[in-house]
Amino acid sequence: MSGQATEPSLVRQRLALQRERTIAIILMVLQALGTAIIAFAIIVDSRDWYWWALVAACGVVVAVGVRRLRRANTAIHEFEARHGADAGRQN
Repeated sequence: MSGQATEPSLVRQRLALQRERTIAIILMVLQALGTAIIAFAIIVDSRDWYWWALVAACGVVVAVGVRRLRRANTAIHEFEARHGADAGRQN
C-alpha cells in the first residue's frame, strides 16, 4: 500500500450518518423530558431564579439537537443523492 487513506465502505458511511441522526434524536428527547420536569418544578415553585436558568439551558440544548438532526438529515440526503437511495443499506 502506498499510504493513501481509503474511503470507508458505503455501509460504514451510512452507519456513521445514521449514528449522528440517532444521537441528535436522543439528545432532543432527553432534553425535552428534562425541560418538562423543570417546567413542572417552575409551576410548583417559581420563586427561584435558577429554575428559569435551567429552562434556558435546556432550550439551548434542544436547539443544538435540532441543528444536529437537520445536519444529519442533510448529510444522509446528500449521501443518497451521490450513491443512490439504497446505498449502504443492509437487509
